[in-house]
Amino acid sequence: MNVTGIERSRLSPRKHNAIIMLVFSIAFVIGARFILSDPQSGEPLHLKIPVVGELVTPSCPSKIVTGVPCPVCGITHSIAYISHGRLIKGFRYHPLGPLFALSMLLAIPWSIGILLSPDTEPSPENKEIARIKHRRLMISIGVLIMASWAISLARYYDLVNW
Repeated sequence: MNVTGIERSRLSPRKHNAIIMLVFSIAFVIGARFILSDPQSGEPLHLKIPVVGELVTPSCPSKIVTGVPCPVCGITHSIAYISHGRLIKGFRYHPLGPLFALSMLLAIPWSIGILLSPDTEPSPENKEIARIKHRRLMISIGVLIMASWAISLARYYDLVNW
């Protein structure tokens, strides 16, 4: 019970995480539409906010300090081009940009489905299966990011012309 004497229902961790993912995904989808590029050159990207005006998107701190692109360098440009229907250019800026954008779009109905489903306690076997699937997913994401970074570095050092 809380101070008012009314018992509050607690969200399960699964539903709590679904709310966080839903808010983040909606913010991403709406935010991606504010990112625009110069129609002439395609550079630089600007964040256009009606009340604030126009802001230049920040550069990668890692690239500024080390001179080498980080594993996610180019993802903002990629998402901006994808949100404006320029999938090929978005892919060229960052190979994982289209996958990231698609995952954010799919996270919205997924999160809503979790929020609308009844809370049930999974069996120990199902918990173990979920833990294994989660671990495999994280390893797969890590491998994708490292492969994408390898491509990015190869392009940066002119080892490939893409």
